Amino acid sequence: MIDEPSLALQKAIRGALIASSAVTAFVPANAIVDRNRKPDEFPIILLGEDQTLEPEGLARNRWSVYLDLHIWTLETAVSQVKLIAQAVKDALADANIKSLPDYHVADLYVHRSHYMRDPDGFHAHGILTIYAHIQRLT
Repeated sequence: MIDEPSLALQKAIRGALIASSAVTAFVPANAIVDRNRKPDEFPIILLGEDQTLEPEGLARNRWSVYLDLHIWTLETAVSQVKLIAQAVKDALADANIKSLPDYHVADLYVHRSHYMRDPDGFHAHGILTIYAHIQRLT
């Protein structure tokens, strides 16, 4: 069975992040997770929502995928979130994710970075939206 394109991408991104010593210096590998609840440990990277735009071209074998990474820290500013975000961006650039099981990644980059303070006054939150253009190999 072939993974849905966004799931295959999510697995590759998590692998790249936990393999990066720059990222894990800030966030332990076991805190880079796909989970559906407000974090209770900090810092943490949540593999968040994604969107798969259906196949393009006559062969219907190419997708555009957007995937959000949520970075949470325990701080009143946003500086730590921004440091972690840059480590994530560097890790993804260094990982050179070009192939996934059953797919080829034609392009991958951070499309958007958004940093904010949580209304509780104790936490900072960053969202990195990652874009990938993916083609099925088979």
